[in-house]
Amino acid sequence: FDNSSIYMGTVYYHKQGNISLERTNLILGEDEFEELEKTRDVLRKDDQDQHGYLGPLQQFDNQQFLLTPIRSHENLLGVIMIGLPDEMVDISYYKDNVPPLADRAAVALSNANWEKKLFEQAHYDELTGLPNRFLFKDRFEQAMERAKRSDMQTSILFLDLDRFKSVNDLLGHDIGDMLLQ
Repeated sequence: FDNSSIYMGTVYYHKQGNISLERTNLILGEDEFEELEKTRDVLRKDDQDQHGYLGPLQQFDNQQFLLTPIRSHENLLGVIMIGLPDEMVDISYYKDNVPPLADRAAVALSNANWEKKLFEQAHYDELTGLPNRFLFKDRFEQAMERAKRSDMQTSILFLDLDRFKSVNDLLGHDIGDMLLQ
């Protein structure tokens, strides 16, 4: 889920016996998102529920649905949804085994987010969001190699702000930051 006021998500699903994974994007209503966010354990739904997030699983004629939140530090990262074809299925197995799976998924997602954040901090300027000198050097070397292999030319445009220190000194660092942005 993203963290904006519009609750968007991606559902990955497959029908039992089918190895291909399908994917669909969906937009959740605020009440749907709040319900998922409040869920702390396995949430049980049936085929009469009209929640949009159940749509991909409802198409397979499932009778009941089990939802388990994937959380990291109380933040909802996702939901494991299981569709069951029969209302009479004993769900104790799922209640025992899916929450630990959700915990492992939370660790994996948190690690992926952390790695992404570290990459961004190492390669992009925090203020402007532009690639930093390290990433520029890497991409420039790649461009030079590509140009050499393709017998093409490449060029660089260099911009410089003269007397930038005086902007910070006279108008303050906030104005200097705005100018850089």
